[in-house]
Amino acid sequence: MSDINYLKFLVALIFVVSLMLSLAWLVKKLNLGQPSVARRKKKRLQVSEYLVLDGKNRVALVKRDDETEHMILLGAHGNVVVETNIPVAQDNQADDENKLEKIA
Repeated sequence: MSDINYLKFLVALIFVVSLMLSLAWLVKKLNLGQPSVARRKKKRLQVSEYLVLDGKNRVALVKRDDETEHMILLGAHGNVVVETNIPVAQDNQADDENKLEKIA
């Protein structure tokens, strides 16, 4: 093949790859790949804490509706709900500040 054919192939390859990357960026930007439920502004689920136990097992504390938490053991052999309906701990920061004011 001549050098012109190699150059045409390289230009076409760069064009196709750049077109694919720009399309992927557009889909991500417009949230077209996600279901409509995930587009809500207020999300109901949140991972409060996450602890790695070993290479295959993890424990996650999942908060639901800012009311209750659930402890879930995530492992290679399956997922297990350890504890459910844990009341959400309120911030004790205001109590700590009141204690400091009383001491001072």
